[in-house]
Amino acid sequence: MVVYSILILFLLLLIFSISNSQSAAQPSADEQTLLLAIKQDWDNPAPLSSWSSIGNWTGVISTSTGQVYGLSLPSLHIARPIPASVCSLKNLTYIDLSFNNLTGDFPTVLYGCSALEFLDLSNNQLSGRLPDRVDRLSLGMQHLNLSSNAFTGDVPLAIGRFSKLKSLVLNINSFNGNYPGAAIGGLLELETLTLAKNLFEPGPVPKEFGNLIKLKLLWLSCMNMTGTIPDDLSSLTELTLLDLSQNKMQGQIPEWVLKHQKLENLYLYASNLSGEIGPNITALNLQELDLSMNKFSGSIPEDIANLKKLRLLYLYYNNLTGPIPAGVGMMPNLTDIRLFNNKLSGPLPAELGKHSELGNFEVSNNNLSGELPDTLCFNKKLFDIVVFNNSFSGVFPTNLGDCKTINNIMAYNNHFVGDFPKKIWSFELLTNVMIYNNFTGTLPSEISFNILRIEMGNNRFSGALPSAAVALNLQELDLSMNKFSGSIPEDIANLKKLRLLYLYYNNLTGPIPAGVGMMPNLTDIRLFNNKLSGSLPAELGKHSELGNFEVSNNNLSGELPDTLCFNKKLFDIVVFNNSFSGVFPTNLGDCKTINNIMAYNNHFVGDFPKKIWSFELLTNVMIYNNFTGTLPSEISFNILRIEMGNNRFSGALPSAAVGLKSFLAENNQFSGELPTDMSRLANLTKLNLAGNQLLTIVKIYINSFASTLPSNKIVSKSNV
Repeated sequence: MVVYSILILFLLLLIFSISNSQSAAQPSADEQTLLLAIKQDWDNPAPLSSWSSIGNWTGVISTSTGQVYGLSLPSLHIARPIPASVCSLKNLTYIDLSFNNLTGDFPTVLYGCSALEFLDLSNNQLSGRLPDRVDRLSLGMQHLNLSSNAFTGDVPLAIGRFSKLKSLVLNINSFNGNYPGAAIGGLLELETLTLAKNLFEPGPVPKEFGNLIKLKLLWLSCMNMTGTIPDDLSSLTELTLLDLSQNKMQGQIPEWVLKHQKLENLYLYASNLSGEIGPNITALNLQELDLSMNKFSGSIPEDIANLKKLRLLYLYYNNLTGPIPAGVGMMPNLTDIRLFNNKLSGPLPAELGKHSELGNFEVSNNNLSGELPDTLCFNKKLFDIVVFNNSFSGVFPTNLGDCKTINNIMAYNNHFVGDFPKKIWSFELLTNVMIYNNFTGTLPSEISFNILRIEMGNNRFSGALPSAAVALNLQELDLSMNKFSGSIPEDIANLKKLRLLYLYYNNLTGPIPAGVGMMPNLTDIRLFNNKLSGSLPAELGKHSELGNFEVSNNNLSGELPDTLCFNKKLFDIVVFNNSFSGVFPTNLGDCKTINNIMAYNNHFVGDFPKKIWSFELLTNVMIYNNFTGTLPSEISFNILRIEMGNNRFSGALPSAAVGLKSFLAENNQFSGELPTDMSRLANLTKLNLAGNQLLTIVKIYINSFASTLPSNKIVSKSNV
């Protein structure tokens, strides 16, 4: 989170300015004696091993006369409770024990440190309620940081007695009661106040906070704030950071907020705010503006282009309409633009990226049109291009092929045409490409080593598939619905991290490489509608949790491997319109995850595994072949479609599944009577039992379906 990073930086600078004032003097002899006693009382923690008469006294801050006034001991993995003897150092004004492993209640032993002005116990594991008499700490306290612990309950009223307090930092705890807004509003020296990320009882922003006229940083996010942003806060003229994000507020942004002369960082995201933004924006020192995930409407005000210092502009997930102001393209410091999920329209600013070091550009899910400006990467800093689900058209800027900083391209569902810049594929930083459009061109023989995901289906790329020898980190590869030809490279088996392989609807020939069966993470294979031939890899499914397997409409042959469901995750078997033969793997009868079997128009023989019919997840079976066997007396309750004609199944028909919509079992050897419960099939629209040896037919009530029942041995058909 950006605001948290800024706050940490602010506090680190504060700590540095205090600790940097220490001299190189050793503690005096008397102070050394006290320090050694403290070390012993603390059970001699290893990080304090340098505390000795010949050591360097790690973390000890002394005056030039050897008086110890500070202990700076952050990030030392100290876990033992703070000993009371710490307060034997009578000049101690500064304690920093942040980023350690302290546990238990608030350390009341520090009440004895009568001169204490700075206390940082942040980023530990302290818990329980803050003491009601927390004001027994030194009333000279100026900086109190208890953030990132697990304190609960209320913030005690006594916190308001630290009249000299300049920073009160209580964010990221587990407070779930109340906080004394009026009392905190009386701490008139406060410059930093953070109560964020605590689930306090719901309530409005305390109007008394408007009394804190020295306040520079106010962080109140994610703490159940309600009501509107009060005008009382307009008196906080020194504010540089205001964060009221992730609350349950209402209303508009008050006029004073966007006219604040010293405000640098404004975060109001995800706070249920509404209305229009602006229109008059004169907060010219703004550097970061995040109004995302609200209900703002209207257009982006033209005045926003006057914010020459603005680096970050987040307006995503609102209801904004109209164009992106042309002046946005002229803003000299704007590096991060996120406007996605609005209703923006029109073209992008003509010189966007030319006048600033644009890095992140996200405008997806809008109604934007026109071409992408060829200036997007003018300053060679662009790393994110996220423009999907718009109406952009024209050629993808050719000069993006020289933008080696690009990491992520998500440009699908637009109207781009022409060749996709070929040089992009070799960028070292490239990890993600998603470009479903109408692109043409070919792929280079090798692609970036670091790429993780390629989704470029539904284009018109042609030529051979690239070698997979380099892109060893690839996890998702979708080259479907293009015009690729040639064979699948053997070295695709080197992609040990690959989970998804989509090559369907191309002109690929030759076999599926044997090594595909050894790929350990491959769970989704879709190779249908090609011209692939040969047999399937022998151990396919054994070495990965194969779930979806689709190779229909090819020229594949041989038997299905009995390893397809080795890891009991398989749900889709789609192998129709091939030349597979032999017996359907018997062990698929133990594969209870199966949902869909489409195996028609092959040359399978032998018994179809009977146990499959009872699988709870089974919804679809299409198996026109030369199968034999019988059906069980009952089949899966959830099955919707059975198409099993032109086989040699025999015996009685099963009890009907209530949800069945299609039952085509023509040209088998079924005999006996139709089940009486077939009259309850209210959803049935297709029924074909022609060419069997059924003896009797009962009255069937079916809603408008094509029923074909001839060529059976009908005994009575008076009620058909």
